[in-house]
Amino acid sequence: MILLELTCPAEEGIAAAEVRKESRYQGLINKIHETNSWRARLLTLEVGARGLVGSATYRAFRVLGLTTPQTKTLVKALSEVVARCSYAIYLAHGLPVWSHNDDLVSSNSLLKVTTPPAPVPNIVVLRKHGIRYLYHFTDITNLDSIRKTGLMSASSLMERSIPSKMNSDELSRKLDERAGLQNYVRLSFCSKNPMMYTCTNQARISQPVMLRIKLEVVSRPGVLFSDCNATRQDAIISGFPDVVRYEVVQAKNMFAVPELLRKYYQAEVLVPSPVPPHLLSFPRVSTRRVRKMLTGPTNAPPTPLFPTAQQGFVNVKREKRNKR
Repeated sequence: MILLELTCPAEEGIAAAEVRKESRYQGLINKIHETNSWRARLLTLEVGARGLVGSATYRAFRVLGLTTPQTKTLVKALSEVVARCSYAIYLAHGLPVWSHNDDLVSSNSLLKVTTPPAPVPNIVVLRKHGIRYLYHFTDITNLDSIRKTGLMSASSLMERSIPSKMNSDELSRKLDERAGLQNYVRLSFCSKNPMMYTCTNQARISQPVMLRIKLEVVSRPGVLFSDCNATRQDAIISGFPDVVRYEVVQAKNMFAVPELLRKYYQAEVLVPSPVPPHLLSFPRVSTRRVRKMLTGPTNAPPTPLFPTAQQGFVNVKREKRNKR
């Protein structure tokens, strides 16, 4: 359920109007969530009395499914309509009769009513931009559980009491819940996700492994796309994949991206939990190693997750020597 609230304040009060509306509707949103049948999200629209359209208004139209060109056209039309109305009010402040019932809410910039073209499937758009797989990192000890139940959100794991080493901390889960994203599994476009190193350094996970997800996952119902980390306040979340900066997410790593664009490197695909196992590709990890990780450290040196070329060459030579 999406709640829309329009305000036309003075330009200086746009930020205050957004905060005021969010606090006014918080009680209603909480009551809706208590039903456990609906999830509500408030989108505030602020258009200044002199024609300035707030950034939250632009993001709201993108969330509702409008394309970037359609959003720009609509924003331009709103700006023109509000400016015309304010000017008409100014001219008529001394008149006893209001004569502008039909001629104000019109603009050359308004969208024409036409039959929209059929939407291009998400998987086609991603393949067109060179995306072959999506990625998700997890701890090595979670692999057996993921093979059985699929890839699940932290909220789903906690509801079903499934033991797991989670990538997220308590603050991250609160931010997800505040944004209404707690029931989504987050997938990234890059195999070198900066968050993997953050989670490892903070000891949330001990041995990260990267799962590869087939592109068919974006054809599942309810999939969303975010141009950056979805919990950021300036994130644009849409049901269409055109919000992603593909030239950024396909960079070699985060440091190959200009600093001002690095937030777009963490663009995400939000998939309703769970992601079934048949859409996942698992790394080759020995069962013995996973068992050692679960039972605790031993004195034996750890077996590398992916043997190097030199180790493979030595093993071949040893096998030939044994045959002789």
